[in-house]
Amino acid sequence: MGQIYTALIRKSKLEYVAVCLELNITARGTDIADIETNLKNAIEVYLEDVKEHPETIVSPISTEELIEFLV
Repeated sequence: MGQIYTALIRKSKLEYVAVCLELNITARGTDIADIETNLKNAIEVYLEDVKEHPETIVSPISTEELIEFLV
């Protein structure tokens, strides 16, 4: 079973925006299904890159960035 991550999704005027809290990765989409797919793909690509570059520092979203995302 794979790792489970926490995502927040919000709707802006034109699209949905999501952020993975543990990895600080964002994605956009036209609806909930689209944003789930886009965020999942972004996480997979990011984790593959981290495997190839182990010096990459993985860090969660900061409080300031989270507040900005939510506003």
